[in-house]
Amino acid sequence: MNLSRSQIIILGGVGLIVLFFILVFLGVIPGLKPSGSGGFKLGFDSGKELDLSFWGTGEADESNSVQRLIEEYSKSGSVQVNYKHFDNTEVYERTLLNALAIGKGPDIFMFHSSWLPKHYNKVFPAPEPLNVSYVQQMFPDVVQKDFTIENNVYALPLYVDTLALFYNKDIFNAKSIALTPETWQDFENLIPKLRE
Repeated sequence: MNLSRSQIIILGGVGLIVLFFILVFLGVIPGLKPSGSGGFKLGFDSGKELDLSFWGTGEADESNSVQRLIEEYSKSGSVQVNYKHFDNTEVYERTLLNALAIGKGPDIFMFHSSWLPKHYNKVFPAPEPLNVSYVQQMFPDVVQKDFTIENNVYALPLYVDTLALFYNKDIFNAKSIALTPETWQDFENLIPKLRE
């Protein structure tokens, strides 16, 4: 499936909201506790608004989408999410590491999957029930590969780039090809049969 840029941004935003709710549910975000009514309320003083800092990097379009999602979420309760966008990925990584090192890092932050092997010892893994078996059941294998180390889950993706095959069924039928290719090698093997 070939997704447009706006579809990827929307999927990323939905993933961000899902990740936030998972973190709230798991108690990773401090100060929030499940209430008896099924909703969430502040654990320390329900009259106060909880301020969360959220840092991210990426394209300007992504930043605008994240900001709109945060604004919509903030309308629903007593949580204020303050989003700080970084245009330069290298500056963002350096600033994030320095903030984490002095104990003043953001509550929620985005990072590239390639950063986890070199920085996993600077953050805490997600608590139970977000574990490797859950990730294996709910996400493609690449998520476990990219976001788990030593059987600990450190992050969830905002989106996953996937490949899809679009084909002309009439041409496959005319060439007596019953099954679509499942691997790249299967695809390459079909080329001589389909070429005219």
